[in-house]
Amino acid sequence: MTTFLYRGVSTLLLILLKGGDFLSKYRNSIVCGLDVASEFSIACILDPEGNVGLRSYKIIHSLQGFNSFLSIVNDIVKSHNQAPIVFALESTGIYHMTLLTFLKNNNFEVLLINPLITNSNKNNSIRKVKNDKKDAFSIANLVKYQDIKVSFLPSLDILRLRAFIREYFYLGDEYAKFKLKLGNVLAYTWPGYSNVFSDIASLASINILSTYPSATSFLNADKADILKLLSPSRKGSKWCETKYSQLLSCANDTSSLSNVDQPFIVQSFVSMISSLDKNIGILFNSLQDFINSKDFDQSVKYNIDLIKSIPGCGFISAVAIIAEIGDFARFSKPKELIAYFGLDPEVNQSGKFTADKVKISKRGPRIARRALFFIALASIRKGKNKQPINSVLKAYYDKKCVSKVKMSALSCVMHKIVKILFSVLREQKTFSLRTPEDHINQFLNNQAA
Repeated sequence: MTTFLYRGVSTLLLILLKGGDFLSKYRNSIVCGLDVASEFSIACILDPEGNVGLRSYKIIHSLQGFNSFLSIVNDIVKSHNQAPIVFALESTGIYHMTLLTFLKNNNFEVLLINPLITNSNKNNSIRKVKNDKKDAFSIANLVKYQDIKVSFLPSLDILRLRAFIREYFYLGDEYAKFKLKLGNVLAYTWPGYSNVFSDIASLASINILSTYPSATSFLNADKADILKLLSPSRKGSKWCETKYSQLLSCANDTSSLSNVDQPFIVQSFVSMISSLDKNIGILFNSLQDFINSKDFDQSVKYNIDLIKSIPGCGFISAVAIIAEIGDFARFSKPKELIAYFGLDPEVNQSGKFTADKVKISKRGPRIARRALFFIALASIRKGKNKQPINSVLKAYYDKKCVSKVKMSALSCVMHKIVKILFSVLREQKTFSLRTPEDHINQFLNNQAA
């Protein structure tokens, strides 16, 4: 029996585990660990016997660099009688995508590893040494000798969806940031302006600020020109007259309260808000066109439609959830999906100590959690008919609010929504609202049958 030695693990333990499921299935293969950076990667290759076959090879992220590395890999494989080879690399945002795509296109087996797993393995030494060479060796060593859980490699359509949705959320965050900055500037350059419009980034408000960025310029303007700028809001002439009067009043007050005019800053923020709003609209339309195209995976599109059938879930939230889930077949029960989204409890217990406050782990796709948060908020609010969007979840939320703070109660609603998502995707049926009593009756009827 061949015994493989591994840092920090005794030989006896490896012998005991030899026949079990704890050892890696790649222990007799060639393993290449890759530490990925933005412009280059460092490779370390372990041969079937565990010896270092290639140490600290620098791969330039270009076609020539990849082909040079591929030539070296092929030579190593030939020298070991065509032994199987596997490549392992950390999930590093976008940096690993180029190398991963190249290896997949050349029909190599590629493992994508969560950095949390590799980081825990790197801490097995008391010496504080961290560099790319050691990281590449550590990844190769980890894959060769331990049975680790690897990350999911999504399809091309899912990757594109993720790129779309993450850019959409980024632009939305930037839009909100500049809108807040604009409000802060107006608070001391034009006090009272924010009270005139319910949304300072509305079309009418943007038209006014882009033309008259200060109270002084507004007071010097002609009334007819201002009413013309307000008219695109399509709320009627009476509304325009009212807004003009309110703006005139706060502009007159400003002339006596503040002498600070910063028209350039106001126009700069207004320009950024308008540009971001336009780009968000373009991105939204492009996303819809991509999903509706004939080449798009129809099963993914159908799953998006299923999620949209849940009350309170819009198009963007549905796309965000499906894009982050990827292959739903990976999840066998709702708890796995809850943990994947990072909604599982972060337990802190040792000996007789048990933490009083339990938080969610937040180890999972942040954008998916944001989408779930938006759905939860929408589910418990009232619609135009003054009735809750989802009466069952609203009653559940109110019940939880009796013993919990509102955010904790909302987290409970998010848990419920994940369970609904799981059921809808598993059954491949659109959502239908059922009360707890309906579920009990259905269960009893099934038992009787």
